[in-house]
Amino acid sequence: MYKFLLSTIFLSILALSSCSSEQPNDLTELDVEAFLQRVELEDKTLGPIVSSAYWIGANFITYDSQKVAADYGKRYQLLALERARQASSFDGVEVSEENRRKLNLIKSSFVMPSPLNEELAGEISAISVELDAMYGTGQHCFTDDDCYDLEAFESIIDNSRDPAELLKAWEGWRNIGKPMKDMYLRMVEIGNQGANDLGYDGLTDLWFSQYDMPADEFFR
Repeated sequence: MYKFLLSTIFLSILALSSCSSEQPNDLTELDVEAFLQRVELEDKTLGPIVSSAYWIGANFITYDSQKVAADYGKRYQLLALERARQASSFDGVEVSEENRRKLNLIKSSFVMPSPLNEELAGEISAISVELDAMYGTGQHCFTDDDCYDLEAFESIIDNSRDPAELLKAWEGWRNIGKPMKDMYLRMVEIGNQGANDLGYDGLTDLWFSQYDMPADEFFR
């Protein structure tokens, strides 16, 4: 099953790459609809498997589960980036409003994209998975016998109204996150590169583009 899925993703990227070589003047809405149908079929087929890999990685945090989640994340990211490139090739094609919205979603529906580069896609996927694991297993000890994980801190914040206890929980929660800082910075650095490659002025511009209103209206 694993080899079949990898082959499917690889063949999908090849198919999308060959389509993107067509000249925009040769493309019609029929090409757009064929592309969208293929994307929807791939999502229906591959999406649940990728989601399962992430779920296993988040709930059974082991070396193997993290490797599997990172690998699926990298491959699916590369597929999504190739789809975005193909969707951009239809920018000059006259299509229905519904199909234009679908194409725009394919181009912008990223949270933290890498450039279309296997090494950087692998790096950002591995960082994301490692951060999730660090967050899920994080623990802070005030003394040798006074240790809390994030669920314990969350319970205090949800239920306590003692200022001293709440401050202690906040400080402990914050200390768990400190080792993540450099990885977050690297992830954002790659993400900004990926957003630029997609035609956006960084991650903020990409995220704002996902709303059904012009990005500049958010600042009025």
